[in-house]
Amino acid sequence: MSYAIAERKLTHPGRKRWLQDAPKKRNGKSRKKTKPAIRSFDLDFSALFKTAADTFARGVLVLAFCYGAFHAYLFLTSSSRFAVSQISIEGLNRLNPVSLLETMPPVEGQNLFLLDLEGVTDWLTAHPWVSSASIQRKWPNAVTIQVAERTPYARIQLNNIYVMDNFGILVTRTQDEFSHLPLITGTSNETPQLGQQVVSDEILNGLKAMHNLNRLPFFVADPVTSVEISSSKLLTFSTEDQRLKIRMAADDVDAGFHNFRIILDALNPTRAGVEIIDLSFRNKVVIQPKPGTKGFSNRRKA
Repeated sequence: MSYAIAERKLTHPGRKRWLQDAPKKRNGKSRKKTKPAIRSFDLDFSALFKTAADTFARGVLVLAFCYGAFHAYLFLTSSSRFAVSQISIEGLNRLNPVSLLETMPPVEGQNLFLLDLEGVTDWLTAHPWVSSASIQRKWPNAVTIQVAERTPYARIQLNNIYVMDNFGILVTRTQDEFSHLPLITGTSNETPQLGQQVVSDEILNGLKAMHNLNRLPFFVADPVTSVEISSSKLLTFSTEDQRLKIRMAADDVDAGFHNFRIILDALNPTRAGVEIIDLSFRNKVVIQPKPGTKGFSNRRKA
């Protein structure tokens, strides 16, 4: 009896190759793990020394700069070279520069770098006569002050007679040199402070009407010099010789002035006999003659 041994065939050629491969290769990775290599560092002492030297040098420079700046500040703010010794004031007309300097905060002898320019300017503009002011440094030891004074515009009767500018700011008590200015009366008898604004709508309207009246040829020889503000909101204007009075409504001076211009031609021949011209009515003008004047029986309405 004979036997035959048949060889088992692989189902796939790739499987045969896989069986013949080594176990390591079959697993696809090594079972043995490799340790990471330890890297060694070599210290560069020359680079470290250079970095430290640069840092130290920068620190020395910063300290030197701060030291120099501090001593420069001490020199500039304490040296007598920069102490104010020259003060010039420009723009003064009525104010005396010497008396103004005496009442100002101390400027002479102050260090020019530390001088409070804003504080000096604020003080100057608080003066009743000063409308605006500015101050400039002039190196090394001088300052220049520029001042704009207020312009006297009218007189006003309060608890006393004061002079005010065109903004209604009281600048001083009246003096003989201001006697030619228009006078406003009939306002409150309050006690104001110089530099205070006392303007009101009635005052503004009165000054406006007075200005317009005096521009007319009718008042060239005898200008309007005063206005009284009554409690009934009436404005009564008086001429310089006090022989003619004109009344207007305080809230409608434009209409009163318009009506006055309409009757100018009729007034010119009879002016000497007129005592009061009442323009306070909207659509009529009342003329009151002087007592005993011929040609005027009673009040006339135009």
